[in-house]
Amino acid sequence: MEHQIFSLLCFELMQDSRNSSVGGNSKKITMKNISTTKVEHDKGSFSIRQEKKTKLHGWWIVFNNDNSKQWERFYINGKQNGPEKEWHTNGKLKSEYSFVDGELNGSWKTWFENGQLKNETWFTNGEQDLFSRWYDQSGNLIAESIIFNGIKHGTEIAQIIVNDVTYSTTRAIVKYDNGKWKGYEPISEEEK
Repeated sequence: MEHQIFSLLCFELMQDSRNSSVGGNSKKITMKNISTTKVEHDKGSFSIRQEKKTKLHGWWIVFNNDNSKQWERFYINGKQNGPEKEWHTNGKLKSEYSFVDGELNGSWKTWFENGQLKNETWFTNGEQDLFSRWYDQSGNLIAESIIFNGIKHGTEIAQIIVNDVTYSTTRAIVKYDNGKWKGYEPISEEEK
């Protein structure tokens, strides 16, 4: 029931906040002493969040000037739980994470502004686990790692890219033993 009330208030609060002056203003609404909903302005954007006994509890959503969502998070008793999503200014999804008791758990994905998947990594109890894959803006796999308990194992396929600029078009198999780098072998054109 609390979340339904919050959802109904969001539109009204959004409209009301647009009518007040921008720059550090905030407004509080208490719902049946269960939680407090705050609307805060910051340089033209604004956020709506719920608190319970001064801890974040419920959705915290930040909006851009055009009323589009910038990001959203969900909290239970001050700890992040459930999905977190962030959007590019063009409205396409930028990142999506999953939390349990404040720790990353499950899939972590990021996307380029063109909507192409950039990265997908799996987390268990806040540690990278299972795999991590990175793609270029065209969707080509440029790196892949096998990870257990936050430590790289086996082989990794990698390409050197810094700030979205490719410095080496040669891909390599990077070898790890219990998280320690053991060397690499370039991948020949036939193996690509």
